[in-house]
Amino acid sequence: MAPKLEFDRVEAARFSGFVEKAQFKNALSDLGHRNSAVRAVAVKALSKIDHELSVRAIVVHFSGEPAAEVRKECVNALATLGLNEAIPVVEHALNDSAANVRLAATMGIYRLAGAAGASTIIGMLNDESVEVRRMVACCTGWMGQARMAVELIPLLSDEEARVRRAAVEAMGCLGDRGVVSALIERLNDADESARKKVFEAVEKITGKRMGKRYPENEEERARAIARWRHWWKWQATI
Repeated sequence: MAPKLEFDRVEAARFSGFVEKAQFKNALSDLGHRNSAVRAVAVKALSKIDHELSVRAIVVHFSGEPAAEVRKECVNALATLGLNEAIPVVEHALNDSAANVRLAATMGIYRLAGAAGASTIIGMLNDESVEVRRMVACCTGWMGQARMAVELIPLLSDEEARVRRAAVEAMGCLGDRGVVSALIERLNDADESARKKVFEAVEKITGKRMGKRYPENEEERARAIARWRHWWKWQATI
């Protein structure tokens, strides 16, 4: 059942009009419905009502919500509403038992805190969910803080190619030369698409190319890697 406190407070609250107030009341009532699909719809409805009570209602509801899908919608709604009051709840959701909730929370921290949430997002680097780890890399790249690139180095050895690809793309975007050595060691990645992205990232960060084209076979790749290693070792001496 929806918290009684919220029904009391809504009567004194100012909304943009009668319709919005009625929509808020209906959504608040539906948060207490036994059907999780109805509760999810109610949360989505609250996310469209830009009011501090929408945030309050979702925050109160989140802690006791048994359905992962609804908890995910709560996190998405809080990120959409964008008030600072939501940040602690979204941070708490990073420890949720459901991967889809943690994924939403990772993206939610990026949306709510921006670059200020970088260290929090990096804390999810070892999450058991492939998609969460991939999102960590994506969000870190989007934040544009070059110094955070080195934090992604562990993801270059991730067992999932899509995670490695995301980490490499983020490093390329951030442009920090502190990751060049680690990238050079991944030029022989087992996944071809990941290899291509590593070559692209190294070239983008250093502004240098070791050939006119991407190596077409193992022999060409071995030579290119050797040149990159030699060049980078030489760079360290100047």
